[in-house]
Amino acid sequence: MGAILRVGRKGSDGYPVDRNRFFIAKTTQDKGGRKPMHPAFSTFNNRGSAEACSTVRLAIMHGTPDQCFEAYLRCHKKPNVSNRGGKAENPPNQMPWCTGDGMVATRWDGETFVDQHCLNEQCPLRQPGSGHRGQGRACKPHTRLLAQLIWGSKAVDTDSDTGEIKPFPTTLIRFTSNSWNTASNLKGYFGWWDQQAINATKLGADLVDFTPHTDDDGKEHHLIHSRRYSMVGARVALTVAEKADQDPRTGDPRRYPVVTIAPLDDPVQHMLRAAEAVRLLRDEGRAAVAMLTDTDHTAPRSRTGDYLMNEPGTHTEGTKE
Repeated sequence: MGAILRVGRKGSDGYPVDRNRFFIAKTTQDKGGRKPMHPAFSTFNNRGSAEACSTVRLAIMHGTPDQCFEAYLRCHKKPNVSNRGGKAENPPNQMPWCTGDGMVATRWDGETFVDQHCLNEQCPLRQPGSGHRGQGRACKPHTRLLAQLIWGSKAVDTDSDTGEIKPFPTTLIRFTSNSWNTASNLKGYFGWWDQQAINATKLGADLVDFTPHTDDDGKEHHLIHSRRYSMVGARVALTVAEKADQDPRTGDPRRYPVVTIAPLDDPVQHMLRAAEAVRLLRDEGRAAVAMLTDTDHTAPRSRTGDYLMNEPGTHTEGTKE
């Protein structure tokens, strides 16, 4: 991974600003604990027009959603820290205090991580006002996406030393978000791929193995056991825009960023072509694309339960963390 894609940047007072556009930052922190802007993308980061930086195009470079995308619930720090009993109230290395998927939660008990039942929407940390300084919720979604930047022919920069004109780097980036709306959009996009693969398989294509299941309300679900399609090369566009509404607790107007994701190609045709390519690669014994690994102080989770059941728009953007 060569860079971080993020919405907005932190101002001098620590609060986020310019939340209507993307920035590209380095993966390493400076002495102040911040990730500085990436020098290879200085032209992009310094563009005066927010509209010119509100959409980026990406190519998926992993075979399946769980290799490049994850979404789970996270409470980063223990609320109301008292540090009694000589135990470390928060885990080391900036790891989150509690993570969950709506079914199972892994929480720091002062000495180690312990699995317990995730209360999901019934958890006190999911309630409005439980967040930092009484704003938002202490437990928020945490989503991560890995993809490769792709640019048009006009995305070029001039080397300050040599004067050489060269295109922007097409590096692998990580995009993260704690927004309910953004998490719902990304989760829905990748779930759509699986649903389309199931529909195509029902019509005779050989894309997934699945087991149908009907819940008590009569709604049909599908448990996917294996995928024979690949997302490698699928192109998408991420677009950030500010949403305006009213705070449900106070009635005050508020604005916050929301990121949407849209395909740039026909995903169904991509799956059919990729499934044939995967078959040929498998028959030739080629190696698979490496999966997402966790190296940035976040507990790895692969479960993605249906935890996004509350109303969208709950957020803590604009608070100092």
